[in-house]
Amino acid sequence: MDDPAWIGYLKKRVDLTLDAGADGVFYDNNLMENLAAAYREMYAYGSARKSDLVLAGNFHTASYVMNRLTNALSTEDAEEPGVYSPANVTGRLATVAGLLAPVDGGLLVNNLGLYRVHRALSDGWKPIFIEPGRRETGSRFVRPIPAGRHQLALAEAMMSGVALQLFSEGAFANGLMRGHADALEIWRAIGRYNRFFADNERYYVDVRPMARLAVVLDDRSEGVPLLDALAGRNVLFDVVYEHDLSPEKLRPYSAVALLHARRVRQRALAALQGFVERGGKLLASADAAAQDERGRPRERPAWFAKGRAVQTAPPGEELPAALKAAAGDAVKLEAPAGVVCQPVMQRDRLLIHLLNYSPLAREGIGVTLPSKYKSVRLLSPDETREAVALRQGRVELRRLVRYALLVCE
Repeated sequence: MDDPAWIGYLKKRVDLTLDAGADGVFYDNNLMENLAAAYREMYAYGSARKSDLVLAGNFHTASYVMNRLTNALSTEDAEEPGVYSPANVTGRLATVAGLLAPVDGGLLVNNLGLYRVHRALSDGWKPIFIEPGRRETGSRFVRPIPAGRHQLALAEAMMSGVALQLFSEGAFANGLMRGHADALEIWRAIGRYNRFFADNERYYVDVRPMARLAVVLDDRSEGVPLLDALAGRNVLFDVVYEHDLSPEKLRPYSAVALLHARRVRQRALAALQGFVERGGKLLASADAAAQDERGRPRERPAWFAKGRAVQTAPPGEELPAALKAAAGDAVKLEAPAGVVCQPVMQRDRLLIHLLNYSPLAREGIGVTLPSKYKSVRLLSPDETREAVALRQGRVELRRLVRYALLVCE
């Protein structure tokens, strides 16, 4: 970024893009140094020519926080969702294998934690589009995501306020072009779910989460695989960056967890201390807040002793159980392993997303509601005859194939 010729080249590309009538610039594979300086320079240059310039980039774990400099968020770090064979739980997933929910002899893999990280960086208005770049086996260019898992990916993104960026290159694009049956099956499965979302768009806008637990991250954004694993065990939480901590930001929560936030500024610590003194529950790992925002060591605050020490390293059920107990979620799910529940509010309406990661349909699902609702409707893109019953504040769902939305009025 210190090379004037390189800066000039980047600006020339912006000129060519805007001259062609495009709305903005997207930078893929952001792996260079001095990214912040580069993005500030290009935004200042581009917005001087076009005031509503769209600037976006594809970031990875260590640089997710760079999305503060963009007005659209993207990454290709998502996994192909589903129940994996234990032998295929490798790489970054292996670090949390002991916390992945066991389902039908395999382990549940999802992206819900990753999506909550990006929702935290969106400031409530930036669009988010994420690509599932990783596969259970093989390369994304060779192995398309199967039809059922494509529907899982679409549903978990949509219920999280995220647009799924489809990967239609390599073998998948070739199969579509040549009319191969397996590729067309995937395409039709995608179309059926997208049609459902388009027909029911009103239930996916202007919603607010119901989490009572805030998980605090620092700018390094470490621990995303752990967040995915916790979400797969139905731990309901919002992600909050320590940079954004304030008394107002913490007001909706009954518990706060510092699991991988080692670097925490003094202003954020003051907000956390006030939260604890007002009766809020604090759960913190051994090295939480061990450094200030510049990485300088600090002594552990004495008032941390009022909270609970937790261990982030799997294996074990202790961490998800501790987080659930501290938060005390209003909506309670009774379901076989592999079913994930995500409730949100929309004005006075309660919306409950139910997603089954198992390839087998699940039966006997119960959801206890936080208050009385007069009616519950079930919406689903799956071609089945599901039925629901509302009895004394409890919804009973006869059968869940893959995805369903409960609309509680």
